[in-house]
Amino acid sequence: MTESNVDPRYVDTQKLVRRRHQSHKRPKSVKEKFINGRFPDLLLLLAVIIAGLALIEGFSLEAGSVAGGVRALARETVAILLGLPTFTIGVFLGLWRLRWRINRYEGWWNTHCPDCQSQELKRTRRRPFDRLLGRLGIPVRRYICADCQWEGRRVDPWRVR
Repeated sequence: MTESNVDPRYVDTQKLVRRRHQSHKRPKSVKEKFINGRFPDLLLLLAVIIAGLALIEGFSLEAGSVAGGVRALARETVAILLGLPTFTIGVFLGLWRLRWRINRYEGWWNTHCPDCQSQELKRTRRRPFDRLLGRLGIPVRRYICADCQWEGRRVDPWRVR
C-alpha cells in the first residue's frame, strides 16, 4: 500500500515531518549572508596578505645612496608601523573567525556515529592536532563508535566558552 492510499486516521502525524521545498525557504537577509558566508573570511585573508606584504617590503633593505637611504628608512618605518598592527590584528581575527566557524559546524556537535547512527560513542585519546584545536579554544574530543569502530572528533558541549 503506498502512502497516498493510506487512510489518514491510521497515520501517526507526530512522526511525519514535512520537508519544505528549497524555493519555499525564507530568503536570508544581507546581514545573514555577510556574517555566515565566506566573504568576511576572504576579506580577512586579503588584509593579512596585504599587511604581510607591507611588512616584507618594510623589512627589506635596499642598497642606495645616503640621501636615498633616509627616505627609504622613513618609508620603511611607515610600512612597519602600518603593517605590523594590521598583520597582528588580522591573524588574531582570523583565528577567532576560525574558532567561530568550527564551533558552528553541525557535524562536530552530533552525539551519534555518522556511519551507523549508534549512540554508543566512547572517548579515546586525543591526537596532537586535537590538542592544538583545544589550545585555540575549540573544545574537541575524540570518540570511537562501539559498534562500527568509527573514530572522529566531536565538540564537547560542556566545555564551550
